[in-house]
Amino acid sequence: MGESANKINKGLVLKWLITVIVPIIIWMILVTEAFTPQIKTFLVITVFSIFTIAFELMPTIVPSIFMPMLYLLFGVAPAATIYSSWADVMPWMFLGILTIANTFQRVGLVDRIAYWCITKIGGGFKGLAIAVLIAGILLSVVLPGGNAHAPLIFCVYGICLAMGWGKSKEATVLMMYVLLGTYTTIKFFLSPYLFLTAKLGAPYELGEMNFFTFLYHNWIFIIWLVLAAILIYKLIGPEGNMPSKDYFKEKYEGRLYGISLSDPECRGLERTGLLQFAQQNEQVDPEQYFYQLRKKPYLERLVKCGLFRLSGEVYDGKAALEIKESSDFAKSIG
Repeated sequence: MGESANKINKGLVLKWLITVIVPIIIWMILVTEAFTPQIKTFLVITVFSIFTIAFELMPTIVPSIFMPMLYLLFGVAPAATIYSSWADVMPWMFLGILTIANTFQRVGLVDRIAYWCITKIGGGFKGLAIAVLIAGILLSVVLPGGNAHAPLIFCVYGICLAMGWGKSKEATVLMMYVLLGTYTTIKFFLSPYLFLTAKLGAPYELGEMNFFTFLYHNWIFIIWLVLAAILIYKLIGPEGNMPSKDYFKEKYEGRLYGISLSDPECRGLERTGLLQFAQQNEQVDPEQYFYQLRKKPYLERLVKCGLFRLSGEVYDGKAALEIKESSDFAKSIG
Protein backbone atom coordinates (compact mmCIF):
# COMPACT_ATOMS: atom_id res chain seq x y z
CA MET A 1 0.00 0.00 0.00
CA GLY A 2 2.78 2.40 0.96
CA GLU A 3 4.88 1.58 -2.13
CA SER A 4 1.95 2.14 -4.52
CA ALA A 5 1.17 5.46 -2.80
CA ASN A 6 4.80 6.55 -3.20
CA LYS A 7 4.73 5.64 -6.91
CA ILE A 8 1.56 7.66 -7.39
CA ASN A 9 3.05 10.64 -5.55
CA LYS A 10 6.28 10.46 -7.57
CA GLY A 11 4.33 10.31 -10.81
CA LEU A 12 2.17 13.27 -9.77
CA VAL A 13 5.24 15.31 -8.75
CA LEU A 14 6.92 14.53 -12.09
CA LYS A 15 3.83 15.66 -14.01
CA TRP A 16 3.69 18.93 -12.08
CA LEU A 17 7.41 19.53 -12.62
CA ILE A 18 7.03 19.12 -16.37
CA THR A 19 3.92 21.31 -16.36
CA VAL A 20 5.72 24.14 -14.54
CA ILE A 21 9.29 23.85 -15.89
CA VAL A 22 8.44 23.80 -19.62
CA PRO A 23 6.48 27.11 -19.47
CA ILE A 24 9.33 28.64 -17.42
CA ILE A 25 11.83 27.63 -20.11
CA ILE A 26 9.63 29.26 -22.74
CA TRP A 27 9.37 32.39 -20.59
CA MET A 28 13.17 32.63 -20.39
CA ILE A 29 13.55 32.78 -24.20
CA LEU A 30 14.69 36.23 -25.33
CA VAL A 31 12.20 38.43 -27.09
CA THR A 32 12.89 39.27 -30.74
CA GLU A 33 11.00 41.04 -33.50
CA ALA A 34 9.41 37.76 -34.54
CA PHE A 35 9.06 36.29 -31.03
CA THR A 36 7.13 39.16 -29.45
CA PRO A 37 6.13 39.41 -25.75
CA GLN A 38 2.53 38.62 -26.69
CA ILE A 39 3.55 35.43 -28.49
CA LYS A 40 5.76 34.39 -25.58
CA THR A 41 2.98 34.98 -23.04
CA PHE A 42 0.50 33.15 -25.26
CA LEU A 43 2.79 30.09 -25.48
CA VAL A 44 3.42 30.04 -21.72
CA ILE A 45 -0.29 30.10 -20.88
CA THR A 46 -1.25 27.67 -23.63
CA VAL A 47 1.49 25.11 -22.91
CA PHE A 48 0.73 25.19 -19.18
CA SER A 49 -2.98 24.63 -19.85
CA ILE A 50 -2.31 21.81 -22.32
CA PHE A 51 -0.09 19.98 -19.84
CA THR A 52 -2.67 20.28 -17.05
CA ILE A 53 -5.27 18.73 -19.34
CA ALA A 54 -2.96 16.06 -20.79
CA PHE A 55 -1.70 14.95 -17.37
CA GLU A 56 -5.21 15.23 -15.85
CA LEU A 57 -3.92 17.43 -13.06
CA MET A 58 -7.24 19.22 -12.75
CA PRO A 59 -10.71 18.99 -14.31
CA THR A 60 -10.70 20.02 -17.97
CA ILE A 61 -13.22 22.78 -17.36
CA VAL A 62 -10.79 24.66 -15.07
CA PRO A 63 -7.99 25.41 -17.60
CA SER A 64 -10.60 25.83 -20.33
CA ILE A 65 -12.20 28.71 -18.41
CA PHE A 66 -9.02 30.30 -17.09
CA MET A 67 -6.97 30.13 -20.31
CA PRO A 68 -8.88 32.91 -22.15
CA MET A 69 -9.09 34.90 -18.91
CA LEU A 70 -5.30 34.74 -18.55
CA TYR A 71 -4.91 35.84 -22.18
CA LEU A 72 -6.95 38.91 -21.35
CA LEU A 73 -5.26 39.53 -17.98
CA PHE A 74 -1.73 39.48 -19.43
CA GLY A 75 -2.62 41.49 -22.51
CA VAL A 76 -2.11 38.80 -25.12
CA ALA A 77 -5.00 40.18 -27.21
CA PRO A 78 -8.16 42.28 -26.80
CA ALA A 79 -11.26 40.66 -25.34
CA ALA A 80 -13.07 40.92 -28.69
CA THR A 81 -10.35 38.81 -30.32
CA ILE A 82 -10.03 36.28 -27.49
CA TYR A 83 -13.74 35.55 -27.26
CA SER A 84 -14.53 36.03 -30.94
CA SER A 85 -14.90 32.27 -31.50
CA TRP A 86 -17.90 32.27 -29.15
CA ALA A 87 -19.68 34.57 -31.58
CA ASP A 88 -19.40 31.86 -34.23
CA VAL A 89 -22.22 29.39 -34.81
CA MET A 90 -20.10 26.28 -34.21
CA PRO A 91 -19.71 26.24 -30.36
CA TRP A 92 -23.37 27.07 -29.81
CA MET A 93 -24.45 24.44 -32.29
CA PHE A 94 -22.46 21.75 -30.47
CA LEU A 95 -23.72 23.02 -27.11
CA GLY A 96 -27.25 22.65 -28.45
CA ILE A 97 -26.49 19.14 -29.71
CA LEU A 98 -25.16 18.08 -26.31
CA THR A 99 -28.11 19.64 -24.49
CA ILE A 100 -30.67 17.93 -26.73
CA ALA A 101 -28.77 14.63 -26.59
CA ASN A 102 -28.60 14.66 -22.77
CA THR A 103 -32.28 15.58 -22.51
CA PHE A 104 -33.32 12.83 -24.90
CA GLN A 105 -31.04 10.39 -23.09
CA ARG A 106 -32.68 11.25 -19.78
CA VAL A 107 -36.22 10.58 -21.01
CA GLY A 108 -35.16 7.55 -23.05
CA LEU A 109 -36.02 9.02 -26.46
CA VAL A 110 -32.45 8.66 -27.70
CA ASP A 111 -32.74 4.88 -27.26
CA ARG A 112 -36.00 4.80 -29.20
CA ILE A 113 -34.43 6.74 -32.06
CA ALA A 114 -31.45 4.40 -32.06
CA TYR A 115 -33.62 1.27 -32.06
CA TRP A 116 -35.78 2.68 -34.85
CA CYS A 117 -32.70 3.42 -36.97
CA ILE A 118 -31.25 -0.06 -36.40
CA THR A 119 -34.55 -1.82 -37.19
CA LYS A 120 -34.90 0.12 -40.43
CA ILE A 121 -31.28 -0.39 -41.52
CA GLY A 122 -30.47 -3.95 -40.53
CA GLY A 123 -27.53 -5.75 -42.11
CA GLY A 124 -25.28 -5.81 -39.04
CA PHE A 125 -22.55 -3.34 -38.24
CA LYS A 126 -21.26 -3.05 -41.82
CA GLY A 127 -24.74 -2.17 -43.03
CA LEU A 128 -25.05 0.38 -40.24
CA ALA A 129 -21.71 1.98 -41.12
CA ILE A 130 -22.60 2.20 -44.82
CA ALA A 131 -25.99 3.70 -43.93
CA VAL A 132 -24.29 6.38 -41.80
CA LEU A 133 -21.96 7.22 -44.68
CA ILE A 134 -24.81 7.49 -47.21
CA ALA A 135 -26.93 9.47 -44.74
CA GLY A 136 -24.09 11.99 -44.39
CA ILE A 137 -23.99 12.48 -48.15
CA LEU A 138 -27.77 12.86 -48.51
CA LEU A 139 -28.11 15.19 -45.53
CA SER A 140 -25.37 17.41 -46.94
CA VAL A 141 -27.50 17.90 -50.04
CA VAL A 142 -30.64 18.63 -48.03
CA LEU A 143 -28.88 20.76 -45.39
CA PRO A 144 -26.20 22.75 -47.24
CA GLY A 145 -23.73 25.05 -45.54
CA GLY A 146 -21.87 22.41 -43.53
CA ASN A 147 -24.61 21.71 -40.95
CA ALA A 148 -25.51 18.17 -42.01
CA HIS A 149 -23.27 16.54 -39.42
CA ALA A 150 -25.25 17.96 -36.46
CA PRO A 151 -28.37 15.74 -36.66
CA LEU A 152 -26.33 12.78 -37.85
CA ILE A 153 -23.95 13.01 -34.88
CA PHE A 154 -26.97 12.98 -32.58
CA CYS A 155 -28.37 9.79 -34.17
CA VAL A 156 -24.98 8.05 -34.12
CA TYR A 157 -24.49 9.11 -30.49
CA GLY A 158 -27.82 7.48 -29.61
CA ILE A 159 -26.91 4.29 -31.46
CA CYS A 160 -23.58 4.09 -29.62
CA LEU A 161 -25.34 4.57 -26.27
CA ALA A 162 -27.98 1.97 -27.04
CA MET A 163 -25.33 -0.55 -28.09
CA GLY A 164 -23.02 0.21 -25.15
CA TRP A 165 -20.27 1.48 -27.44
CA GLY A 166 -18.45 4.07 -25.36
CA LYS A 167 -14.86 4.81 -26.35
CA SER A 168 -14.73 1.89 -28.73
CA LYS A 169 -13.64 1.02 -32.26
CA GLU A 170 -17.26 0.81 -33.37
CA ALA A 171 -18.04 4.33 -32.15
CA THR A 172 -14.83 5.62 -33.78
CA VAL A 173 -15.73 4.13 -37.17
CA LEU A 174 -19.28 5.54 -37.09
CA MET A 175 -18.13 9.03 -36.07
CA MET A 176 -15.41 9.05 -38.74
CA TYR A 177 -17.99 7.99 -41.32
CA VAL A 178 -20.13 10.96 -40.27
CA LEU A 179 -17.18 13.27 -40.95
CA LEU A 180 -16.24 11.46 -44.16
CA GLY A 181 -19.77 11.55 -45.62
CA THR A 182 -20.58 15.16 -44.75
CA TYR A 183 -17.14 16.73 -45.31
CA THR A 184 -16.56 15.00 -48.66
CA THR A 185 -19.96 16.12 -49.94
CA ILE A 186 -19.71 19.80 -49.01
CA LYS A 187 -16.12 20.09 -50.23
CA PHE A 188 -16.10 18.02 -53.40
CA PHE A 189 -19.65 17.15 -54.48
CA LEU A 190 -21.69 20.17 -53.43
CA SER A 191 -19.88 23.32 -52.37
CA PRO A 192 -21.32 26.82 -52.69
CA TYR A 193 -17.87 28.26 -51.92
CA LEU A 194 -15.25 26.21 -53.74
CA PHE A 195 -15.04 26.10 -57.51
CA LEU A 196 -11.70 24.36 -57.84
CA THR A 197 -12.73 21.38 -59.93
CA ALA A 198 -10.87 18.37 -61.25
CA LYS A 199 -11.25 19.76 -64.78
CA LEU A 200 -9.20 22.93 -64.42
CA GLY A 201 -10.18 25.91 -66.50
CA ALA A 202 -13.79 24.85 -66.99
CA PRO A 203 -15.63 27.69 -68.78
CA TYR A 204 -18.27 28.36 -66.09
CA GLU A 205 -19.12 31.61 -64.37
CA LEU A 206 -19.99 31.77 -60.68
CA GLY A 207 -23.73 32.01 -61.29
CA GLU A 208 -23.79 29.08 -63.73
CA MET A 209 -22.39 26.56 -61.27
CA ASN A 210 -24.95 24.11 -59.85
CA PHE A 211 -24.95 20.77 -58.05
CA PHE A 212 -24.90 18.57 -61.16
CA THR A 213 -22.19 20.62 -62.85
CA PHE A 214 -20.07 20.51 -59.72
CA LEU A 215 -20.61 16.76 -59.32
CA TYR A 216 -19.77 16.18 -62.98
CA HIS A 217 -16.33 17.74 -62.56
CA ASN A 218 -15.66 16.08 -59.20
CA TRP A 219 -16.98 12.56 -59.69
CA ILE A 220 -13.43 11.24 -59.25
CA PHE A 221 -13.72 11.94 -55.52
CA ILE A 222 -16.40 9.25 -55.23
CA ILE A 223 -13.61 6.73 -55.73
CA TRP A 224 -11.61 8.48 -53.01
CA LEU A 225 -14.62 8.36 -50.69
CA VAL A 226 -15.04 4.60 -51.13
CA LEU A 227 -11.32 3.92 -50.69
CA ALA A 228 -11.15 6.14 -47.58
CA ALA A 229 -14.16 4.37 -46.05
CA ILE A 230 -12.63 0.92 -46.69
CA LEU A 231 -9.26 2.05 -45.32
CA ILE A 232 -10.80 3.44 -42.13
CA TYR A 233 -12.74 0.24 -41.54
CA LYS A 234 -9.71 -1.99 -42.15
CA LEU A 235 -7.29 0.07 -40.03
CA ILE A 236 -9.59 0.41 -37.02
CA GLY A 237 -10.97 -3.12 -37.32
CA PRO A 238 -14.21 -2.96 -35.32
CA GLU A 239 -15.70 -6.23 -34.12
CA GLY A 240 -19.22 -4.95 -34.76
CA ASN A 241 -21.07 -7.62 -32.78
CA MET A 242 -24.76 -6.78 -32.92
CA PRO A 243 -27.91 -8.70 -31.95
CA SER A 244 -30.47 -9.58 -34.60
CA LYS A 245 -32.91 -7.09 -36.07
CA ASP A 246 -35.82 -8.75 -34.22
CA TYR A 247 -34.08 -8.07 -30.91
CA PHE A 248 -34.12 -4.31 -31.52
CA LYS A 249 -37.64 -4.42 -32.90
CA GLU A 250 -38.84 -6.02 -29.67
CA LYS A 251 -37.03 -3.43 -27.57
CA TYR A 252 -38.43 -0.57 -29.67
CA GLU A 253 -42.11 -1.52 -29.74
CA GLY A 254 -44.14 -0.57 -26.69
CA ARG A 255 -41.21 0.30 -24.48
CA LEU A 256 -41.96 2.54 -21.51
CA TYR A 257 -39.09 4.50 -19.95
CA GLY A 258 -39.35 4.85 -16.20
CA ILE A 259 -37.17 7.94 -15.99
CA SER A 260 -39.66 9.90 -18.11
CA LEU A 261 -42.41 9.18 -15.56
CA SER A 262 -40.88 11.50 -12.96
CA ASP A 263 -42.45 14.60 -14.53
CA PRO A 264 -45.14 16.44 -12.51
CA GLU A 265 -47.99 15.33 -14.81
CA CYS A 266 -47.09 11.69 -14.05
CA ARG A 267 -47.01 12.03 -10.26
CA GLY A 268 -50.42 10.35 -9.95
CA LEU A 269 -48.87 7.14 -11.24
CA GLU A 270 -46.75 6.92 -8.08
CA ARG A 271 -49.83 5.69 -6.24
CA THR A 272 -50.05 2.71 -8.57
CA GLY A 273 -46.40 1.58 -8.31
CA LEU A 274 -45.99 1.79 -12.08
CA LEU A 275 -43.22 4.38 -11.74
CA GLN A 276 -41.05 2.15 -9.54
CA PHE A 277 -41.86 -0.95 -11.60
CA ALA A 278 -40.91 0.74 -14.89
CA GLN A 279 -37.62 1.95 -13.44
CA GLN A 280 -36.63 -1.61 -12.59
CA ASN A 281 -37.70 -3.25 -15.84
CA GLU A 282 -36.44 -2.69 -19.35
CA GLN A 283 -39.84 -3.04 -21.01
CA VAL A 284 -43.26 -2.46 -19.48
CA ASP A 285 -46.75 -2.60 -20.97
CA PRO A 286 -48.87 -0.13 -18.94
CA GLU A 287 -52.14 -1.80 -19.99
CA GLN A 288 -50.95 -5.17 -18.74
CA TYR A 289 -49.72 -3.63 -15.48
CA PHE A 290 -53.06 -1.93 -14.74
CA TYR A 291 -54.96 -5.06 -15.75
CA GLN A 292 -53.01 -7.10 -13.20
CA LEU A 293 -53.31 -4.29 -10.64
CA ARG A 294 -57.12 -4.36 -10.88
CA LYS A 295 -57.13 -8.12 -10.44
CA LYS A 296 -54.39 -8.15 -7.79
CA PRO A 297 -54.28 -4.85 -5.87
CA TYR A 298 -51.35 -6.10 -3.79
CA LEU A 299 -49.10 -5.69 -6.85
CA GLU A 300 -48.52 -2.06 -5.92
CA ARG A 301 -47.36 -3.00 -2.42
CA LEU A 302 -45.05 -5.70 -3.77
CA VAL A 303 -43.39 -3.16 -6.03
CA LYS A 304 -43.01 -0.53 -3.34
CA CYS A 305 -41.55 -3.11 -0.94
CA GLY A 306 -38.80 -3.78 -3.45
CA LEU A 307 -39.97 -7.31 -4.27
CA PHE A 308 -39.39 -6.79 -7.97
CA ARG A 309 -38.84 -10.42 -8.88
CA LEU A 310 -42.10 -11.47 -7.26
CA SER A 311 -43.95 -8.45 -8.66
CA GLY A 312 -42.58 -9.32 -12.11
CA GLU A 313 -44.07 -12.81 -11.85
CA VAL A 314 -47.40 -11.32 -10.76
CA TYR A 315 -47.21 -8.85 -13.65
CA ASP A 316 -46.59 -11.70 -16.12
CA GLY A 317 -49.50 -13.67 -14.64
CA LYS A 318 -47.18 -16.44 -13.47
CA ALA A 319 -47.94 -15.99 -9.77
CA ALA A 320 -50.91 -15.14 -7.55
CA LEU A 321 -50.88 -14.61 -3.80
CA GLU A 322 -53.41 -15.18 -1.08
CA ILE A 323 -53.22 -12.06 1.06
CA LYS A 324 -54.47 -12.25 4.63
CA GLU A 325 -56.05 -9.24 6.30
CA SER A 326 -53.34 -7.54 8.36
CA SER A 327 -51.97 -4.05 8.91
CA ASP A 328 -48.49 -5.51 8.45
CA PHE A 329 -47.99 -6.37 4.77
CA ALA A 330 -45.06 -8.67 5.55
CA LYS A 331 -47.27 -10.74 7.87
CA SER A 332 -50.17 -10.72 5.41
CA ILE A 333 -48.09 -12.43 2.71
CA GLY A 334 -46.76 -14.93 5.20
